Amino acid sequence: MNIGNTCYMASVLQVLFHDTAFVQGIRESVEKAANDSDRSLSARFVSMSDELGNGKNVDPRKFKNELAKHNSQFSTGEQQDAQEMLLCLLNALQDELNGASEICHVRESFEIVQRNTFECTNAV
Repeated sequence: MNIGNTCYMASVLQVLFHDTAFVQGIRESVEKAANDSDRSLSARFVSMSDELGNGKNVDPRKFKNELAKHNSQFSTGEQQDAQEMLLCLLNALQDELNGASEICHVRESFEIVQRNTFECTNAV
């Protein structure tokens, strides 16, 4: 199905859907917050993952429309940057699922911790 220049979205989703621990964590959080309608992007993400996993054809328009609610730049059929889409998606998932579980699966999967150390090589 052609819904415009969305190869950026397909690339990001393919990577994320292959991280089964991440998808399962999002699924668990969505299930814990099943009555909360503000988690529609998260629920659509899980639904698409399930559909693809079952070999079904997937209509990405609903997902794209949900993503566009979080950032209007994804509402057009124009080409977008995959990194910007990934950041928007991860931030939106984290915002939607904040408090749905003791563990933030977005942060747990993608948080980078940087540590700087200094070592004195010439002792005085």
